[in-house]
Amino acid sequence: MAYRDEANRKLRRAILHDNLGRPITQSDNPVKLVIEKDPESEIIDRIKTIAESNKSRYLTHYNWDPADMFEESPVKLDDPADDYHRFLTLWQPSDLIWIGDVKDSGRHPQNFRNASEWMSLPSPVGNYTTGAVFVPGSVSRANENVDTRVYLVVESDTLTKPQMGAV
Repeated sequence: MAYRDEANRKLRRAILHDNLGRPITQSDNPVKLVIEKDPESEIIDRIKTIAESNKSRYLTHYNWDPADMFEESPVKLDDPADDYHRFLTLWQPSDLIWIGDVKDSGRHPQNFRNASEWMSLPSPVGNYTTGAVFVPGSVSRANENVDTRVYLVVESDTLTKPQMGAV
């Protein structure tokens, strides 16, 4: 027992005189921690701030009514029955593209075909598409399956059609 008491006293003395064993105070750490923000994310944040602060002005000033779009388009869309095949001419024949409906999210291989395969069908299998070309073998629209984003599909539940034209 005396041996243990002596060992504890020695240990307490060692801890008392050990600089590493004492509590850390503010003056012990004069080096200030500097966290640098990624320059690219700073630029993106600035763009977001500018866009958000000017959003209503842009949507008002650049309104483009669908009737005006139709009249000003260099391509005349005469017969809506031709729209599906005309849309497919925007793609290279070998591009793997997705066409489907609202419930076709997830793993649906039947919605992924080359533009030339879609062209051979008389009518579309769905009302929705993306602006992306997918890597061969894709069966879902996940980001990791996107090869190239070729077009931007604009849709909104909150903007008017003229405001969407501004976008």
